[in-house]
Amino acid sequence: AVDACADYTQHRDLIPTVQIESPAVRLTNLPKRRIRAYQQHLYAVISAAFGSERRDANPGAPAARSMRTADEADSESINGRLCAVCEGRCCSSGGDRAYINAGTIRKIRSTCPGIRPQAVFNRYMDALANRTVDRSCINHTASGCGLSRDLRSDTCNTFFCDPMREFDAACSGLTGPAAGALLISHKHARENPVSGPFTTTVYLVEPDATRELLPPAKGDDA
Repeated sequence: AVDACADYTQHRDLIPTVQIESPAVRLTNLPKRRIRAYQQHLYAVISAAFGSERRDANPGAPAARSMRTADEADSESINGRLCAVCEGRCCSSGGDRAYINAGTIRKIRSTCPGIRPQAVFNRYMDALANRTVDRSCINHTASGCGLSRDLRSDTCNTFFCDPMREFDAACSGLTGPAAGALLISHKHARENPVSGPFTTTVYLVEPDATRELLPPAKGDDA
């Protein structure tokens, strides 16, 4: 913590502050009813994607991406570490569908020519974990999303919550590339992520490390 404080003091002009509130995760065994609901959804979207004859716009094709600069890559790695500390508040609405739709499946078809419907289905089922985060997306695990990025929906691959957008906006106003983020993390003990007992921890989040600046302190909004 001493070294982290010294680094923050040295580079504070290039370290925006971010506050994120999220519920503390609780792992449970994945219920069979959720698996069945997920299977039914996968059958539906896979059937729609393979039954579609649309060839004009190819809405499932991956978007072209430009080369990233080193500064942009560092910013993205900081974003990823911020998400890791949050532990997936945005995943809580994924339910048993995980935002997967026919466009997601068409994207897989475009990158894997000749793949069959059963093979797509198997990829998703093989990625399921035995224990997942309670009251969250079926693919939300202790280590993050259980799906590789090529299987995730566009929503999951492109979504930025308000704190992340604020961080990016703050980075654009800096005099140089961001050296990190001062993250104030509020973890709520209850399911409601904006009220009730919480624990606040302050971190210095850098492109290659996340270090604790201040130890957890308890509070209560109730």
